[in-house]
Amino acid sequence: MATQTKHEILKDQLLDEVTRLPSGTRLPTVKELMDLHQVSQATVDRALGHLKEKGYVRAVVGRGTFTCRPASVSDLRNVDLVLFGSRKSVDSPSFHRELIERLSKQLGEQGGWLRVTVLPYECSAGEAAQTLEKLSPKGLILVNLSNADIVRWVKERDLPYVLLFPDCRRDQPNSVLIDNRAIVRQWIGHLTELGHRRIAYLHGSSDQYHQRDQSQRLQYFYEEMGRAGLVADPDLVLFGGYTREEGLAATEALLAGGKSFSAIISGDNIVSGVYQALQGAGLEIGSDISVIGVDDCAWAAHLVPPLTTVRIARECVAALAVEKLQALLARPGESTFQEVIEPQLIVRASTRPAGCIADSGQQPIPEGK
Repeated sequence: MATQTKHEILKDQLLDEVTRLPSGTRLPTVKELMDLHQVSQATVDRALGHLKEKGYVRAVVGRGTFTCRPASVSDLRNVDLVLFGSRKSVDSPSFHRELIERLSKQLGEQGGWLRVTVLPYECSAGEAAQTLEKLSPKGLILVNLSNADIVRWVKERDLPYVLLFPDCRRDQPNSVLIDNRAIVRQWIGHLTELGHRRIAYLHGSSDQYHQRDQSQRLQYFYEEMGRAGLVADPDLVLFGGYTREEGLAATEALLAGGKSFSAIISGDNIVSGVYQALQGAGLEIGSDISVIGVDDCAWAAHLVPPLTTVRIARECVAALAVEKLQALLARPGESTFQEVIEPQLIVRASTRPAGCIADSGQQPIPEGK
């Protein structure tokens, strides 16, 4: 039987100690461990290095070394998702509802479960703290978070967390983001390849609050139109809102504005209202006018005609979020990340080559309809 080395003996002794202590307990310093166990610094460093690698302890710069536990099924049974926004986006068919369903599936496959809480989009750090204190989560997934003070509160309590699509004005660690430049390039690239030059955009960038994705897409729309050699007409760029009714009203405003256009960009969340307004005006979508969206919600393929859109794969977002949360549960605070989800253009029947309406510069309402 092989004789154990000094660092292996110390490692086993420390492992026995740390597994008896509550997670988050501060360990003695390296010097204190050297004196306590009568070993060299190299021996202590090797023993602690093994425990760090296995996820039993973590080092925090300037603070010391703390106990923790490797991620396990029991950790995943205490995952809380907090969505900052409207309860409607959870209760009705939407991008967020589909995302939550996929997160629940990912966790369920590993023996875990997801508890969902909805807080107002502009929730204060104090209000969020009260809710989180009651939840007592072991791990957090925060969706659409805009208040960086909430992130600081979570970090101060060493809670493992993942931010999905944060709207904070400054980049935050542990974030999963969307490549909005790629979305807009796919919109403009697809439409210009079909010959569209007069392109309307119903955006979701509100003046009331900052939304990273919507603000970036609006900025990139003007930039990518310029890259394509086109001048975006500000009269064709309107706030489209977030509901079917808002999409309907915004499209009716476009049609009443007196400017010609052969294609409309909108979000999937309002596109049913866009369809209603266009069809009510006698326009045939995919023939007289093209419509393109973003998200590829489950029902997009079942519209008439089926919607061309840019897919943000919820299954990829969910898998990445669970993977990163597990890593943070195993080694809280040891690493941070910023992952970017690449979108995918899905072409369906709602976009077709621009016809005589776009070429003539006339209002996109065909004669006789």
